[in-house]
Amino acid sequence: MKLSVGIVTYNNIEIIGDTLNSLVENIPAELAPQIIIYDNASSDGTPECITGLSQKSGKIRLVAGRENLGFGAAHNRILEQVEAPYHMICNPDIIMHPGAAERLLEMLESDERIAVATPKFLNPDGTVQRLNHPHPTIFDLFLRRFAPRFLRERFRERIQRYNMNHMGYDTTYDLDFASGALMACRTEALRDVGGFDPRYFLYFEDADLSRALQARGWRCVFCPEAVVTHQWKREAYTNYRGTIRSLASAFRYFRKWGWQLY
Repeated sequence: MKLSVGIVTYNNIEIIGDTLNSLVENIPAELAPQIIIYDNASSDGTPECITGLSQKSGKIRLVAGRENLGFGAAHNRILEQVEAPYHMICNPDIIMHPGAAERLLEMLESDERIAVATPKFLNPDGTVQRLNHPHPTIFDLFLRRFAPRFLRERFRERIQRYNMNHMGYDTTYDLDFASGALMACRTEALRDVGGFDPRYFLYFEDADLSRALQARGWRCVFCPEAVVTHQWKREAYTNYRGTIRSLASAFRYFRKWGWQLY
């Protein structure tokens, strides 16, 4: 087994079927993928849906949690069971495109210092999601989340730089902040840093993991030849609970790594 895939679900019955089907169809059989799903005590029928799909594919294994551990802690439970040298952390709202898994593994194998390879993320309409970022600052997050339109216009160039527009999304480069929506990882590197910091329930756990890996000498790299579609709900922007959780995680991140204002 060369590759395993880990997915954490929580009330994802509407999207998990498409994601699993795309993974089974588009990760070649010779990579012998094992898809491990940790369900955070869903109440909408997600575990039953996954069980039905697992009966059709021997690659899918469900671990049913008794409580909602959050994103990072649940992925750490999956990591405990991983035997493959490479492990893909995948959101339940990802559609894998043909060839994406192969390109990501090629990137990881090109340099033993690369811990994480991330793909180009597309919206369902085919436009690029600009999920590559430098290490966040308090001012950058304020501009993106709370600044009025005139202030965002005033600092448009800075916002574009935070979205890595100056680097673009068609060439390979090292990332400060790799998106956790899909990370192809070197299992050894994940274990080197102890996986995700479980103190982040949701949001910023990927920024934290990227930084922890880099502090240990590992690289995070953007691989534009690998393409996936991300059916992004952006709950941190669209509902009150998501905003509060995002702010709490941001506070935890800056308290850990330093209060970089600007």
